[in-house]
Amino acid sequence: MKTEILIQDNAWQALSSIWKPSWTHAAIIGDSTVMGLFGAQLQTILDGLGVHSLTLDFPPGEASKTRRTKEALEDRLLEQHFPRHGVILGLGGGISTDLAGFVAATYLRGVDVILLPTSLLAQVDAALGGKTGVNTPHGKNLVGAFHQPTAVLIDPSLTRSLPVEEVRNGWAEMVKTAVLGDAVLFEKMEQFTQSPTKLLPDLDLVARCAKIKQDIVQQDATEKGIRAVLNFGHSIGHAVEAHSRYRLRHGEAVAIGMVVEGLLAQQYCNFPVSDQQRMEALLKRLGLPTQCPYRLDELWPYLLIDKKNQNQHLRVVLPARIGTMHNMEGQFTLPISKQIISMVFDQFSRS
Repeated sequence: MKTEILIQDNAWQALSSIWKPSWTHAAIIGDSTVMGLFGAQLQTILDGLGVHSLTLDFPPGEASKTRRTKEALEDRLLEQHFPRHGVILGLGGGISTDLAGFVAATYLRGVDVILLPTSLLAQVDAALGGKTGVNTPHGKNLVGAFHQPTAVLIDPSLTRSLPVEEVRNGWAEMVKTAVLGDAVLFEKMEQFTQSPTKLLPDLDLVARCAKIKQDIVQQDATEKGIRAVLNFGHSIGHAVEAHSRYRLRHGEAVAIGMVVEGLLAQQYCNFPVSDQQRMEALLKRLGLPTQCPYRLDELWPYLLIDKKNQNQHLRVVLPARIGTMHNMEGQFTLPISKQIISMVFDQFSRS
């Protein structure tokens, strides 16, 4: 199924043009903070469409991104006799869109979902591509499903009120996207961040990041090949994030992951030192961390259960140069030895 993606101010007004006659019921899923900010606005739009709707919220934060929260949301839908021909609206940041998508993937064996991302990170990454999931004590996003949304309505104006930490959080995924797929976009980001007063990205940068991700997803919806490149920075990043008990934001952990994996890329696929320096410089200008606060032995248990691993070997996606990922005859992940990772962490801790 092809997802309709709309990126513009007041994008939610497009609900009236994409709404299916069969969608007589809607369930809005989002955390309580976002629901307080935007829930009434969305409810008004649904009322205008003559839709019977209900609101399901949960406490904000990564602590809510669990199987228990998903079960509670499903139980509330069942109690309300929410029908299979209804549509779920995922409202909020990446936690909300992941949870809403996962509920939609499994409730009554699958219902339609529309995502309305309100954070920069969700607008450029989390709400796109149909990945859903929850965290477990063993790691991040280890239980989930692929479930493509019918539409993703991205309103960049909603990010103008985000705290600076959340804007940086989204920028990490934008840098990742440029490194893996667009050298010109990376240059534009370098130019954009030369001004110390500018942090909120313009619509063109957001739209280009969204397009790169969606183009990759359309080639490989369930991550059998090229879609793996979207995980650049995430093998190390997810381990850092999980070990921090989510005290580090996702984007902060991914920034650290990109630095480490860039050093691995120098060892395995001749990633230029100059490209590594450019990437680290951009991350620093954005106020993102480039040093890992943890030792490798602390992260190793999380790395062992990374979803890309095969036959007990760590497999990581690595850049060949800014704008291009390593690709060996259609194989985008490389087996990485603990010895090399240890050497890189030694280098990393001394830098």
